[in-house]
Amino acid sequence: MRIRDLGLDDVVVETCFWTDLRRSNFVATTSSVRQAIVAALKVANIALPDPDVRILVPRHPQKCRAAFGLKDGDSASS
Repeated sequence: MRIRDLGLDDVVVETCFWTDLRRSNFVATTSSVRQAIVAALKVANIALPDPDVRILVPRHPQKCRAAFGLKDGDSASS
């Protein structure tokens, strides 16, 4: 198993394993392997990216503030 890419929103892990297709279903075996990898990472307290969470950082914060009618001292949450 090796990490192929480590991004802000994802981790691409390459895993190689052998399975006997005469004795097991490839799709079910692959699913079990994925579940075992995720479980092992959680047990090791390795945080995994949440695909439902996105943090957006504007390239031009002043333009965004102006679009919402906010001044530099204003808070977007108030």
